[in-house]
Amino acid sequence: MPTGALRVSPWTRKLARLKSRYSGKLHVVKINVDEKPHLAKHYGVSGIPRVFLFDHGRVKRSRTGYASQEELSEWVSPYL
Repeated sequence: MPTGALRVSPWTRKLARLKSRYSGKLHVVKINVDEKPHLAKHYGVSGIPRVFLFDHGRVKRSRTGYASQEELSEWVSPYL
């Protein structure tokens, strides 16, 4: 049986922590832009990582690039 290692990106871990911390208040969805290029085009994604905050289907905020766990928490907290 072949074996291998699954690489989990730092962003995946950060988003999982946000999801856990704000369970019931925040819905976290990760989208691979290589698999969903139409979504990247629709939302004007020109760099990754790109994070969007939606409220009732509308984009309230977005950011591109590195963010610490604390920065992400502070970034979403006004909308919770």
